[in-house]
Amino acid sequence: MKTKTLTCLNCSSIFIVPDIKRNLKRTYCSAKCAKSANGKRNKGRKHTPETCAHFSKIRFGQMNPFYGQNHSEETKAKIAIKNSKSRKIPLIINETERNILDGLMLGDGHIDSNNFCGRYTQGCKYLEFLEHIKLLLPLDWGPIWEDKKWNCYHLKSRFNPSLLEFRKRWYPNGKKIVPKDLTLSKEAILYWFLGDGSIRFGNKSKFPNSKHYEIRLATDGFTREDNLFLVEQLGIIGIRSNLLKHNQIKIFTESNEKFFKLLGGCPVNCYDYKWRGYNNMNKKKALILGITGQDA
Repeated sequence: MKTKTLTCLNCSSIFIVPDIKRNLKRTYCSAKCAKSANGKRNKGRKHTPETCAHFSKIRFGQMNPFYGQNHSEETKAKIAIKNSKSRKIPLIINETERNILDGLMLGDGHIDSNNFCGRYTQGCKYLEFLEHIKLLLPLDWGPIWEDKKWNCYHLKSRFNPSLLEFRKRWYPNGKKIVPKDLTLSKEAILYWFLGDGSIRFGNKSKFPNSKHYEIRLATDGFTREDNLFLVEQLGIIGIRSNLLKHNQIKIFTESNEKFFKLLGGCPVNCYDYKWRGYNNMNKKKALILGITGQDA
C-alpha cells in the first residue's frame, strides 16, 4: 500500500499514513492532537447540558449507526500489524551526538518510553543550557517551560523510535544504570561535567591566596559498582580518580589540568564558573613565566 508523509498542525510531528481517500484532509497525527486543537479553536465554549443530553439520546443503543457492527478478522489483523510499530520516522543520531547524549545521561538527563518510542527530558536552572542542548541534538523538541515553584526550566523531546534503544540501554530493568558498553569520549565527559560536575576551592579563610581546587562528579544516583566502573573508565584515558564514601567521584589533583585540557573551553556562559580554578592556575603560571595570559 502506498503511504504519504504528513506534518501534524498541532505538535509538528512527522507521521506516515496510508495514501487513501480517507486521509486526503488529515491534519493531525492522533486523536489527542485533534482534540487539543479543537479545544483551542473553541476558545472555552462548551455544549449546554441540554445539548449534551440530546446527542446522548439520539446516539444511544440501536439508534447509534455503529450498533451491532464489528471489525472483520481481516481488519483486526491489519490494525494489529499497524499498531505493532511506531508511525514516526526514526532520526539519524551520529557518533558525536550519541556521545553527548551519554554525557547528559550520566548527569540529570532522563529517557522515558512507550512500547515503540523513547523521549528525552532534562531539567536545569539555566535556560541557556537547555537552549544549547536543543541546538546540539537533532531531536524533535517541544517548547522549554519554566517551573516557577522550583525556579528551574524543563525540556522534553517528542517520542521517537531512535531513543528507544537508549532507554533500553540506560534503564534495562526500569532503573537508571551506567551501561557497560559506555566509552568516555571527550564529548561525554564534557556534558557529564556540565550536568553534574562541580569545582571546590580550599579554605579561603585560612588560605586566602590558595589556587588549589578539586573536581567532583555527583554520581550519588548510581550504584557503587557503576561508579567504580566509571573510575576505571576515567583511568583508561589517563585521568586518576577515586570514589568517596558518599558515592561521588573525585578527580585527583594531579589530573586536574589533564581533565580540563580534555574538555576544552566551556560551550555555554552559564557554566563558565566551573572553569574558574583551571583558568586561575593558568594565569598564575603566566605570571611566573613572565608572559601574558593569552600567550599561556
